Amino acid sequence: MGANEKKSILEVIKSFVKLKGQDEDFSVSLEEYNQELHDALKRVKSGHFTSQETLEKEMELLY
Repeated sequence: MGANEKKSILEVIKSFVKLKGQDEDFSVSLEEYNQELHDALKRVKSGHFTSQETLEKEMELLY
């Protein structure tokens, strides 16, 4: 995937986040934020994640 394609995908994601943010309040307490980080790190340490390389291969299969 080229740099322009990556930039384009990033812009699409940003636009979705902006649109979603207009409809909902994204405020999260510090405790909730820390819990989300803790849970995410546990998932990564247990092997539940997708690497950039794997994601790129999956994207190639779609297009």
